[in-house]
Amino acid sequence: WEVVAADADTRYQVDKGPNLYRKSMYTYWKRAVNPPRQTIFDAGGREVCNVQVRRTNTPLQALVMLNDPTFIEGARVLAQQVLKEKFQTDEKALSELYRRAISKPIDQRRLSLLEDTLTSFRQHFADHTDEAEKLLSVGEAESDDSISATEHAAMTTVAHVIMNTDEFITVE
Repeated sequence: WEVVAADADTRYQVDKGPNLYRKSMYTYWKRAVNPPRQTIFDAGGREVCNVQVRRTNTPLQALVMLNDPTFIEGARVLAQQVLKEKFQTDEKALSELYRRAISKPIDQRRLSLLEDTLTSFRQHFADHTDEAEKLLSVGEAESDDSISATEHAAMTTVAHVIMNTDEFITVE
């Protein structure tokens, strides 16, 4: 993306600490070139007027959603917020996680699938604590050490699953 900069010395620097999140509210936008992630998610070009929004669903979008640190960190922070509320049951915690991500209540079928997914990932991260620590280290936001790494990693993965659904990606 730097290749098309007007000035050869123009370099985007990722900020640290609180300024990282302040700047992520905005996008460094060049006059004629969309940011790469926005191009992947069908942002319109700046050269012409777009009458209708183009909607696609491509493997490249899934790759970004699954691997971009922004989305992994977002899932981790969302999971942490829900875990800190200390819901009495997994059902209540997962319902809240889904509601915060999708902005609507979860149905019983999805809830059952998420409960099975959470159970599976709890077992996985209990057996592979190094993978839990690696997942929780993605991004700049600090992790709450009072939450079990296994539990946090399992809930992060469930949040990440929710964030990779059509309901999360596409507002209808």
